[in-house]
Amino acid sequence: MTAKPRDPLRRLPLMLMLCGVLGALGVAFGASGLLSWREPIPTFPVPSLPAAPSGEEAAWAMIEDAIARVPALYQEVMQAHRPALTALAATNFVASGVLLAGTLAARLRRGARALRAGLSLSQAYAVLAVVVQTWVQLDLLHGQRTIYAPLAAGGGTAGLMATTFTAAQVLAVTLTAAVALAQLGFFVWSARLLRRPGAVEALSDPGA
Repeated sequence: MTAKPRDPLRRLPLMLMLCGVLGALGVAFGASGLLSWREPIPTFPVPSLPAAPSGEEAAWAMIEDAIARVPALYQEVMQAHRPALTALAATNFVASGVLLAGTLAARLRRGARALRAGLSLSQAYAVLAVVVQTWVQLDLLHGQRTIYAPLAAGGGTAGLMATTFTAAQVLAVTLTAAVALAQLGFFVWSARLLRRPGAVEALSDPGA
């Protein structure tokens, strides 16, 4: 007995749900970025270290001093990239707004034109996000390597901690790029799904 082929449009409801979620989140984050473009860049507290191991007080003081320099590095990098981040927030707000409106129209069976426009704009935003957000994280990584390099070269407990902190920023770069690429992949997949035969008809009211 021949198995019945799977309907490629069975994923339309899931696609619409995710588009709605990403559209709503994008509008919220985009608006937040635009409203805060003149506000001071938030600072984060310097983590406190446990007591220094016996005999490593001098190295421990060096690692504490290095950690205390990271917030200033963060402020410097974010300030340098603020115009690009603000432009990215504006792109996110517009693209996500169109995507959200298109999703609502598609769910109400008003057609897929607005949804297609939202997906096209969202793909452009996702490409920019890959570049800008990864660029910011790479600059933070470069700055942290400069701060922690002397300690890492010295070895010992302080060197191990410096290497760990640098590795954590490498992970941040990787995750930032991965999330942005995954978002781009979803938008590309959604746009291709809308080009499937019958997709537009499924999102349109025949009596309209």
